[in-house]
Amino acid sequence: MSVILQTLLYPHHGRWTEVINDVITLREEENLNTNVSVSIAMPLIANRHIAVNGVFQNPDELEERMGQITPEFNAKHAQIHSKCSDVKRNVLIVNEMPEGAPDNPKFIARRTFIAKRGKRDSLLEYLKEGRANQENKPLVMIPLGGDTDVIRMSLYFASLNDVVNAYERTIGPDNSGVRAKIADLTEKSYISLHRVIARGQN
Repeated sequence: MSVILQTLLYPHHGRWTEVINDVITLREEENLNTNVSVSIAMPLIANRHIAVNGVFQNPDELEERMGQITPEFNAKHAQIHSKCSDVKRNVLIVNEMPEGAPDNPKFIARRTFIAKRGKRDSLLEYLKEGRANQENKPLVMIPLGGDTDVIRMSLYFASLNDVVNAYERTIGPDNSGVRAKIADLTEKSYISLHRVIARGQN
């Protein structure tokens, strides 16, 4: 069971580029196998941020990595965090790995579903049924911390044009039945779009 350690960085105004450069430098210095992306389209409830995702084959591998963290590494992290208004972290349990994604994706569409109470399992089953019919199958995750009704999905794209085409299919009339079913199972859902800055070997 793969897990993802996700860190979301919210840079102070005017320090966006500086924080991105610091994240990339730390990634290279420490040889970190992480994926780095920046949000470019966000729902109103969220702020623009930098996402750093480390993928681990299982929880033991993540725990081993945690045990290898040095004071020097923590100090470098603290310097980056001091340039941010907020830093959030979570562990995501991978339910389904992506399939059919482009080799070098440039964009990620991340969708968060908040199921109605008692409906998360039904929503997950329905989303996986729909996923089975997709050529580009999304990554499906369950957050280990936070709202227990949340399901997250990430879909990878080679170009912004591919993102727009997929979005038009999602909101088009042919997909109205799917939207109605999801609406029946959820309190809300929203999409954020991210541009890939660096990719690990996952």
